[in-house]
Amino acid sequence: MDTSRLNALFERYLADGLSADEQLELFQLLRDPANQQAFDRLLDAWWEETSRSEGGAPDPDGERRIRQVMEAIRGDRPKRRWGWNALAAACVLLIFSVSLLWKQPLAPIREEVQVKTHEITTAYGQKKTVRMTDGSVIHLNAGSKLRYTDDYNGTRREVVLQGEAFFDVAKNPEKPFIVHHAQLDIEVLGTSFNVRGVDRKGTVNVAVASGLVTVKTPTDTSRMPVVHTVSPGQELTYDRTLRRTRVSRIDDMKLRTAWKDGVLVLRGHAFADVASMLERWYDVQVSFNRVAMQHCRFTGEFRNLPVNKVLDLLALSSGFTYRIAGKTVYIDGKACN
Repeated sequence: MDTSRLNALFERYLADGLSADEQLELFQLLRDPANQQAFDRLLDAWWEETSRSEGGAPDPDGERRIRQVMEAIRGDRPKRRWGWNALAAACVLLIFSVSLLWKQPLAPIREEVQVKTHEITTAYGQKKTVRMTDGSVIHLNAGSKLRYTDDYNGTRREVVLQGEAFFDVAKNPEKPFIVHHAQLDIEVLGTSFNVRGVDRKGTVNVAVASGLVTVKTPTDTSRMPVVHTVSPGQELTYDRTLRRTRVSRIDDMKLRTAWKDGVLVLRGHAFADVASMLERWYDVQVSFNRVAMQHCRFTGEFRNLPVNKVLDLLALSSGFTYRIAGKTVYIDGKACN
């Protein structure tokens, strides 16, 4: 078997260079019995190279990612930080455990090797509803992408998201539902929540409408990901640049979930943020003739209205004028009323 793809993905994984889709592909390759010997060789090579490093100390990032490989394959959830000697034993245990896993009867193995990936995308101005085989319903917002494989709802329920989606997950304690989004791993058993990672600030938001959600986030100061539990009415915000996380209360859940029902909700939003929302909702480009207009703020709810009607209502409260040429909206005005 050609293992060049596995080798390339594994090396880039240790260097934190994989996208969410590529990480899912790597974990699927590691679960394939045909890759057992190749994976053993990769672990041996990593161990030998790390042992030769200055002082014999492990690369912190490499160690953290090896742990994540262990967790992805074996489903372990390490409770504490391991030392170098413990990691040595863990690598041996990993090889042994993976060997046992590969020796378990898989029926049929050929289907495992040839897993098909499904991809659902939405353009700007478009939304889609996806009904999964386990009864879960996923609402995909504009400018987003959802990926999952044929073995979804086998031993696990796992998807990869780019953009924004609302998940209404069918409860199944035996099969956790996992969403990979950017650097986050979001796990639930049965709940409803919204995941958003489309803003200009480089943040990812996980807002919980019902049930409990577990979110794993990476940090710069710890070799292990940090696990957060988010309750109904709370939102986790992760800054991808600073790798910082905070959990806060949401006073109005409609701000995060009303979009799936065709309702655009504004609560003191700056015109610059409103423009970004309009661009995604209606597949247009918004251009301001004056920067000062971007600081105007708006509050309101607009249900299933075309873009010109939304602009008409916004103009009533701020005194701006606009014109639409093709897919570009030109905003004209001196300042807000």
